[in-house]
Amino acid sequence: MMAKRPAIIIVAALALTLFGCGYSFVGTVKKMPEGISTVAVKSFTTATSEIGVERIFTEALIKEFSDRKSPPLVSVKEADGLIEGRITGLSVEEIFHSGVRVTSQARLTVTLSVTLKRKADGRVIWRNKNLVQREDYPVTGDPAGQQSNRREAFSSASEKLAETIYLGIFSGF
Repeated sequence: MMAKRPAIIIVAALALTLFGCGYSFVGTVKKMPEGISTVAVKSFTTATSEIGVERIFTEALIKEFSDRKSPPLVSVKEADGLIEGRITGLSVEEIFHSGVRVTSQARLTVTLSVTLKRKADGRVIWRNKNLVQREDYPVTGDPAGQQSNRREAFSSASEKLAETIYLGIFSGF
């Protein structure tokens, strides 16, 4: 019985230290930005010629907010805060050659500009004009396989950027 007492004291001290020093789970919203209790994600726009890419990034951000459930995601009409995004850059470059004139690896680079505005007065609460994500993907000789790999790179980049946006907006409040 006496051997359990030091273990209990150590566990209690560790719990007090961790939770008493402001530690929390990553991605949890401690406090909302002033005047914002609900948000809406407006459809992204694009400055690129890539067809449909704005939909991929809009849907990824909506999914990120829906999965986390805080703050509540509502329609633009009901929201206190509006998130607007623009795809400002998109490029694909060959990064690895497996032979003469044979590319086996490509890199997708996407750049976004994202803003959270308070709807009541239009005040910018958070902005990042240079969010960048790079995704490497295999290049194949099969056009269908190549297109599938490229779509998967877009999907992966959009998910990572959605998480970065969420954490960027709500980790500072």
